[in-house]
Amino acid sequence: MTDRLLRRVVLTAQKISDRSSMAAFMKEALDLPEYFGGNLDALSDLLSEISQETVFELEESELELMPPEGYALKTIKVLNRAADENTHIHLYLTSGF
Repeated sequence: MTDRLLRRVVLTAQKISDRSSMAAFMKEALDLPEYFGGNLDALSDLLSEISQETVFELEESELELMPPEGYALKTIKVLNRAADENTHIHLYLTSGF
């Protein structure tokens, strides 16, 4: 039996505030391939392929820093949908550490 490593990704509003910051952060955090297109559609596609247990954590206070229709909130929606569709992805809202 092989132990599966858990990958933990802590999200902040700043790390996913716009397309370029989200792309750079996700590419490093998830070790995404070079062909990653750097947008939410490309992120969604690659999240569907994840087979390693991956936990995304977002502190409640970070939600207050996200404009209602901003890129960060759109990123959270993509992650939430990915968690619904891929059993290896989990999105948790925390109340602080």
